[in-house]
Amino acid sequence: MHIKMDELIRAIEGAHNALLNLEDLSEEELDKFRASYIKLAKEARERLLEKGAGISRGGTLASE
Repeated sequence: MHIKMDELIRAIEGAHNALLNLEDLSEEELDKFRASYIKLAKEARERLLEKGAGISRGGTLASE
């Protein structure tokens, strides 16, 4: 399963190869990745809010 996931990550243009073999990382390393992606998601939501894309502060569609 992990090999297939690694193959899919490599095949996607713009994917981060650093995410390959996550199962081999320590909890500390995983926490760093998690924090990084939480920050990216927050910044993306804020950009959408600035553009008035109909996203609520909670990250859900405003119509939900």
